[in-house]
Amino acid sequence: MRIVLHIGFEKTGTTTIQNAMWHAAKVLRRQGVLYPLGFGRRGHEHLALAMIAPELMTDIRYWQQLVQNPDEFPTFRADIRERLGRQIARVKPETMVVSTEFLSSRLEDAVAVRSIKEFFAPWSDDFTIVAGIRRQDDTFVSHYSTTVKGNCDQRLDVYDQRAFWLDYDKVLGDWAEVFGAENLVIRTFPPEGGDLLKEFTDACGLPDIPSPPQEHLNPSLDHLNASLLADLNKRLPTHVDMAPNPARAGLVDFLEARSNGPKLEIGLAARQALLDDYAEGNEAVRARFFPDRATLFATDLSDAPVPEMAGYEDALDLVIDIWSERAEVMARLHEAERKSARGRIRALKNLARRILRRWRFG
Repeated sequence: MRIVLHIGFEKTGTTTIQNAMWHAAKVLRRQGVLYPLGFGRRGHEHLALAMIAPELMTDIRYWQQLVQNPDEFPTFRADIRERLGRQIARVKPETMVVSTEFLSSRLEDAVAVRSIKEFFAPWSDDFTIVAGIRRQDDTFVSHYSTTVKGNCDQRLDVYDQRAFWLDYDKVLGDWAEVFGAENLVIRTFPPEGGDLLKEFTDACGLPDIPSPPQEHLNPSLDHLNASLLADLNKRLPTHVDMAPNPARAGLVDFLEARSNGPKLEIGLAARQALLDDYAEGNEAVRARFFPDRATLFATDLSDAPVPEMAGYEDALDLVIDIWSERAEVMARLHEAERKSARGRIRALKNLARRILRRWRFG
């Protein structure tokens, strides 16, 4: 059995790919391809959480209520391994595809990467590693949108936390050290031909899969609402006592729905400075994986103006929007209660009539 590990990276269409593979899983099984189900929403986050060393990602395991303390990890890993083994034994696939961004965003050295290979050792030593990479300035901005939906309380103009995995040369080097550079298939995002799914299946050596039903996956915040959310995160944490904060229920969805303004932007100078920092590594990646290209990525940088951050008036607008929606919900509840009360009164009257009839004729 050949194992394809789709490791991300983040912000390269991974969610779209996982959604398509999830929808096509039954068809793929008939063609000898196993896309395991039941190890995450539509990707394989839970598989990654079992493969990766117990001292890493403890927060995510806890928040997802998978492992409540370190002593539970061996049982969790054994259960995941056993469930995966059952699917492999049942399908007997020629190829298995595992897809999760955690494999690129949480493994900081070759030692951690080697643990992934060891996890799959009982089933195969034949691997294809598929990764998508995106120009770092675009990734930085897009990743901020995801980060601020979590617990980041910095506005974009002061945010400077670059993820280690933006150094593609280092991360891909770790994977090449463990699995062999000849087994790495790297693609750049956005896809050159414009067809993300076709490019992915070709990279994996898979049959074509149909596009799934249209869904609005992983929507982004605009510049204004991202800055509002960063400020709210200072006062309204995502988790309280390691459990989701109920006071935030629906907050991110609400801000996404009203995000129709200018996109997140850091400006031309900041973009260029960021790319300069990764220029040497990007050239190494180009030479290693894309020797026929002049540059790893297209170099036309966005010169869009940086929108203004949220101010007092914007905060008032947010309060008005929230209150208006609350008022609309309350009005609907009152109307439903009124109709329900009328229904209850009608039911009581009918019951009284039936009782009176029984008394009259009984």
